[in-house]
This record gives sequence, structure tokens and C-alpha cells, in this order.
Amino acid sequence: MAAEETVLVLVKPDAVADSNVGKIISKLEEMGLDLVEMRVLSIPQELAEEFYKEAPLPKPEDSDGWVDARVEHLMSGPSVAVIVRGRGASSVLSAMLGNEDPKAARNGSLRKKFGKTVVANAVHGSASAEAGKREIAIIFDGFEP
Repeated sequence: MAAEETVLVLVKPDAVADSNVGKIISKLEEMGLDLVEMRVLSIPQELAEEFYKEAPLPKPEDSDGWVDARVEHLMSGPSVAVIVRGRGASSVLSAMLGNEDPKAARNGSLRKKFGKTVVANAVHGSASAEAGKREIAIIFDGFEP
């Protein structure tokens, strides 16, 4: 049985602008994840840069401008940050979110349904419990899961 994990879900500005926050949050609950804390926030440049500092690049040839585009997108409007907890939460999120590129995401995934591009892909989810700790510390400034 998977261990209980605490991770971050970040509903990005594109999904907030399209009024998809409630639909995404409902799906988290339907998948058995517990909501621990939630905030609506505008992410400043320094925070966005720190958040994406360790972001994996999709392919080495995409490195030019990739992180800059993600930072710009996070700064483009309000986001909704949600701390979720549950057994194997990072794996549950990975399956629920789908591929980062909405065009390549499987049918039924949140990114297929709500994403527009590989950057404006509606939602971020921590890839692991370790990533979740790092991301929660950045976004929630000292929250201890």
C-alpha cells in the first residue's frame, strides 16, 4: 500500500481565468485526496523563478526560453494553490493530470480537458513527496506538512 503523501496542486492562471478551479478541486476530492489548505495568490517573479528553478525540461533542445515561459505564465494572473494529502498522492496526481502537453495527454485527464498549451496546461502537481515539500515551502512560506 502506498504511503500517505502531502503534495502541492497549483491551478494555473489559464484555468483560473477560464473558471475551471471548482471542477479541478472537485476532481481532487473525487480521487480521494484530502484538501489541507488552499490559497488564491498572485505569484511574483522571484517566487515563480524559485518554483521552476528545479523544473525538468521536456527535451534538452527546449531549454531556451522554457523556464522563462513558465515563469511568465505563472505571473500572468491569479493561481490557486492547494495542499492535498492522501495515499500515493503524487501518483494519483500524475495519473489525473496527464501529460504536460494537453495534445499528448490521455482523454479524461485534467490537462486534456482544461489545458491549452504545454505551458498553459491548467494545473501543476508535485511529481513526488520530496518535490511536494519543496513546492509547498515556496508557495506557502513555511507550511509544515
